[in-house]
Amino acid sequence: MNSRNLPSAPRFFSRSFLYRRPPGRRSRTALPAAMTALPAAVTALRTASFAALPALVAMMALAGLVAAGARPAAAQLTADVQAGTLGIGGGLAWALAPWLAVRVGGNAFSGLSRSERAGGNRYQARLELGNAAALLDWHPAATGFRISAGAMYDANRVEGDAEPSSAGTYTIGRLQLPASLVGTLHGKIDFATVAPYLGVGWGTAPRSGPGFGVSADLGVAFQGRPRVTLTPEPPPGSPLNSPAAMALLAPQLALEEANVEQKIDSYRYFPVLSVGVSYRF
Repeated sequence: MNSRNLPSAPRFFSRSFLYRRPPGRRSRTALPAAMTALPAAVTALRTASFAALPALVAMMALAGLVAAGARPAAAQLTADVQAGTLGIGGGLAWALAPWLAVRVGGNAFSGLSRSERAGGNRYQARLELGNAAALLDWHPAATGFRISAGAMYDANRVEGDAEPSSAGTYTIGRLQLPASLVGTLHGKIDFATVAPYLGVGWGTAPRSGPGFGVSADLGVAFQGRPRVTLTPEPPPGSPLNSPAAMALLAPQLALEEANVEQKIDSYRYFPVLSVGVSYRF
């Protein structure tokens, strides 16, 4: 989903014949404030950093109120905590109709590491998870089963350092260079900022009464082709420790980056599996 489409959501939901605001539910003060905050949420979605996730989720929650077109009524708001392949986090959901809800949430996790070969080198890689999502949940039978679609702000990344071969060298493109000259070969993998999401799951039915429940999601986020950046950090005194030498090495670095990207091309599809506990207010 392109983030440029997000501002159209209030118009769609406000005109939809599928949901009419109950008398007395409209907020004359909260709704204009939410409308003002929506462009800020869209801008944050495009530019937010990993550290800004909590603020981003809060703004997306306010945008969800715009989509609902009213303040949350009694037994309309659901909060949950969850854990899964996206990390550990939580979210909020608002019922729009007996079979439709809007949901926002965020997750984060760090500390996962493993040794992985990609391109011509083996890397000690660390996975850092950080993401937020805005989803529309369709409950076709007005039960807990849902089909979800939406977009994720994707700050997931992989970082790590290459391990020298048994001969004490790194492979950079078509070159075999001594590790003593290259120093540290640092690698980073990141993805497009906005990733469309599609999945199925189970959660609280939009018109359920107050109480606890369970939630689960199974789907895929389409992150786009992974982007690889390799950065040598030559030690002092190394012949590579100069702008001219690094300029000569740049084409081989680009070739090695392409080799790694080809190896990890399947990373463009991020499998999503999560389970959680919810409470309906």
